Amino acid sequence: MTKCRMWRGRRSERLVAAAFLVVVLITVCLVVADNRDNSDAAAGDMFTGHVAIGDCTYEMPFKVLTESDSTGTVQVGTGAQYKCSLSDNCASGCLTVPDTVVHNGITYSVTSISDYAFFRCHSLTSVTIPDSVTSVSDYAFYECFLLTSVTIPDSVTSIGNGAFEYCYTLKTVTILGSVESIGNGAFSGCCSLASITLPDGMRSIGNGAFSGCCSLASITLPDSMRSIGDSAFSSSYSLTSVTIPDNVESIGDGAFSSCNSLASVTIPDSVTKIGTKAFQYCCSLATVVIGGKDAWITT
Repeated sequence: MTKCRMWRGRRSERLVAAAFLVVVLITVCLVVADNRDNSDAAAGDMFTGHVAIGDCTYEMPFKVLTESDSTGTVQVGTGAQYKCSLSDNCASGCLTVPDTVVHNGITYSVTSISDYAFFRCHSLTSVTIPDSVTSVSDYAFYECFLLTSVTIPDSVTSIGNGAFEYCYTLKTVTILGSVESIGNGAFSGCCSLASITLPDGMRSIGNGAFSGCCSLASITLPDSMRSIGDSAFSSSYSLTSVTIPDNVESIGDGAFSSCNSLASVTIPDSVTKIGTKAFQYCCSLATVVIGGKDAWITT
């Protein structure tokens, strides 16, 4: 009987010890999980930050791109197709994109504006992009109808497809320093756009990049330009003249088609390809200079 009681006692002690061990293991797992939740975000993780519009701040998702110790880089916006990332896409006023955001003690530099980040934010009036941003992605400001001016800082090297497409009231665009390419349709349908400054170093203008910019009267292409895409300036009705710099090698199909006010064009020796219907329906075009020789066109 005594041995049986002793065995049962030891068994109970073993059960208690095992239960205690299970509790300890569960506690450790929970602590590790909690620490993981509160640790530095991994590349691809999302967190919520804020952007300023006018006198208000709005929630905005940020996506981690890189991280190292106490610093990292993020893009503003989720990149979800056809979906604005801003918590209130009716927010009105001047948008200020932050240069840094802090999350869980980590300071992240904002280096990219994602695809569709401010898609159809119809009431934005102007945009301030910080020097930390290197790319403005596809359709980032698509159909921001009240947007009137944009300055692209030196840090940006690329402007994506449709980035400012159908921003109907956009009047001035200043692109500084480092942009090498403008994507397809980037400023298409910006019918109030009257002036744009393109920087030295830009090498290509995408298909339809400035098509339908019916208020654009003149454009100066930098000497670094190599190619002009299909329909790049088509239906830019107010464009009166264009000088194509010496390094351009190709002019795309319909590049200047339906530019009704275009009266003269100078095409340098460097151009080896002029696309189909490049100057179709340019009903005011009277003078074309190709490689230093006049080619007169009767209109």
